[in-house]
Amino acid sequence: MCTHSIQLADGTMYVAISAAGAFRSENGGESWTPINKSVAAEFMPDPYPEVGQCVHKLLVHPKRPQRLWQQNHCGVYRSDDRGDNWERLDENGLPTSFGFPLALDPEDPDVSLVLHLAGEPASLRAGLFLDLAGDPLHRRGYRVAMTDAPLKETLAAAVLMLGGLRDERAAALPFVDPMGGSGTLAIEQALAARDVAPGLRRRFGFQRWPPFAGALESSWRALLEDAHAQAAAGRARPLPAPIIYADIDGQALAAARRNAAAAGVEPDIQFQPAGTDVGDLKPRWPAGNVCTNPPYGERQDLRDLDAIYRRLATAFRRLAGWGVVVLSGHPQLAREMRIKPRITHRLFNGPLEVRLLRYEIGAAPDRL
Repeated sequence: MCTHSIQLADGTMYVAISAAGAFRSENGGESWTPINKSVAAEFMPDPYPEVGQCVHKLLVHPKRPQRLWQQNHCGVYRSDDRGDNWERLDENGLPTSFGFPLALDPEDPDVSLVLHLAGEPASLRAGLFLDLAGDPLHRRGYRVAMTDAPLKETLAAAVLMLGGLRDERAAALPFVDPMGGSGTLAIEQALAARDVAPGLRRRFGFQRWPPFAGALESSWRALLEDAHAQAAAGRARPLPAPIIYADIDGQALAAARRNAAAAGVEPDIQFQPAGTDVGDLKPRWPAGNVCTNPPYGERQDLRDLDAIYRRLATAFRRLAGWGVVVLSGHPQLAREMRIKPRITHRLFNGPLEVRLLRYEIGAAPDRL
């Protein structure tokens, strides 16, 4: 999909090109009219050697309709003859008559609009959205070290919330992630225990909008001050319960430490190397919560995965008095548990459908 916003003297016209055809809207995207691609090409001249590159922004001069500007991944270009010829501009030549200069980086625009088109050409539905976030919301600002298939921060927070680990009773119990990977679950649990607001360390897209300066910025600063004060009070209190991270991979453990330090919660997490057998998991306290994201089988031999799930389920069933929260990407783990989960939710880890399962391990657990 390639979408273009064209500023006209009496309003804005949107032109969209997709595999379904070319379409035009002059009412903010509420309705769309099919147009011939050759007509659309008049608004989207392609002066670049790369065939089919998308023009990220095209502006028409309000008083000189023959003058156009457009921007793609290569830079910003100007035409004085309605697009027959184009000249590349450097930063000093950017037009500012529209209130603010064009962003040079199309991957990081000051103002981002997202257009969604769905349906067949005869019944095309469109939605035009103003992006307030900028960077995706899962980027909290603390992931400085990577591991294979890291869990997104927003999904980790959802696992903790939906798994019942954010209430006062659960927060007062030890938290253990025996297969911690990049440490996202443990870090998000520690941030919540310290009352640190999500994304407190990052900037949002709306902070770069021209209207943000002034009263809106003052209100936002007041909210930030309240959030920082709340986090400071949370860090001054004793941690409600131990938070344990473990992983068999030394590189993953080192990455998790770096991420926790960037998040400001490294002292709140006990980092431990895991044993070579996941079935050796033993409780150190009479009650607590295990929360983990075991492998889904995307990178393992399925026979190895079956053995891991079997040993993991056996270890979980020995944790009498504990809660077990698992983000499972394979139904084999639920079968190996052989007990009924008290909570189940369908979620998506990227494109993969997964299940959030919470088990209450008692002396005589419910059987399936």
